[in-house]
Amino acid sequence: MAAEVTRFNDSPTYNGRVTGIESTGADGQPRPTRPATLSSAARGAWAVRVQRLASEHALLLIIVAAVLLRLALTPLTAHLPNGLTDEGFWKHWMRSIHSDGVLNIFRTTQTDYVGYHWVLWLMTLAWDAAGGSYSDKDTPLHIFVKLPSIVFDVVLMLAVFGAAKAVLREHSGLAPARVRGIALLAVVIIAFQPAVLYDSAIWAQTDSAITAAMLGAIVLACAGRPFSAGAVWTLGLAVKPHPVVIAPVLLLVLWRAGGWQAVARATAGVLLVATLIVGPWILHGELRRMKDVYELLFTQKRERLSELAWNLWWVFDYRGDPRPDTRIVGALPLTFKQAGLLVSMLRLRWRRATPGRGRD
Repeated sequence: MAAEVTRFNDSPTYNGRVTGIESTGADGQPRPTRPATLSSAARGAWAVRVQRLASEHALLLIIVAAVLLRLALTPLTAHLPNGLTDEGFWKHWMRSIHSDGVLNIFRTTQTDYVGYHWVLWLMTLAWDAAGGSYSDKDTPLHIFVKLPSIVFDVVLMLAVFGAAKAVLREHSGLAPARVRGIALLAVVIIAFQPAVLYDSAIWAQTDSAITAAMLGAIVLACAGRPFSAGAVWTLGLAVKPHPVVIAPVLLLVLWRAGGWQAVARATAGVLLVATLIVGPWILHGELRRMKDVYELLFTQKRERLSELAWNLWWVFDYRGDPRPDTRIVGALPLTFKQAGLLVSMLRLRWRRATPGRGRD
């Protein structure tokens, strides 16, 4: 029997396949043997590389996973007792924008939103370009109207990540890697919290937008960026009135960060964004109608907590259903609204004054 010689090949391939080791017979021709496997050292190097990439891009991976989960949930529908959903309003207002234009939205519908109509206008342009149907039973539209809510969730995740890092860097004294880890944990909580998932992917709500605006405004004010703080706060206010609740705290933070100059710059940001958002409607003659919308939102007596969601005091009297201007005690001239704002400002002052809880 002819002897075989086994040798290592400097370029171990056979028909495009790695062999690593090959044997030669008496004729001198190579014969492929078993495919070579990665050594333990090579496997370890790949594992370290994957782990490093995952660590460097952990925030991106969390956001991608959160978005994919939300997209998987979008075919579901929120079922409310009265049958009214935000999704239905988005579709109705998009149809009106499609037929009559966004500037006529206050004349052709009984809308109680203002700034969000610009988002719906952009969506209408995209939907018209795609030739989509505006039928309430159209599944693609059912999913399409939820996409802004998912985008707002992503914005909120980024705001939470930035806010958590800023607070921990300034007050915790932890190592940067530890700070990043805790900030990522905060993002995970927002990304996969069931209520947040339901609110956006199923209910098509816009609460993440105003939450991100309120948090972002405070962070920007603390970071010495008053103009941006005022602009971001106004963007949230244009979607829903809820950012009103942080106005006193935001004003105090601005004053402590830069005095009247910071307040003036923030005011400039407010005026610029407000002008860009409501200016076209004012020129179109809709000022009175927009005023009616905000007056309705702040004073209506409907049995819905949505319009009063920024009032934290309603839980103390579930039978009487107190309103912002209701007195806590009949004989005292102190309303729930005033008490809530006072408690918020005292809490901030206490945190600043307590050693180890903030800068003096």
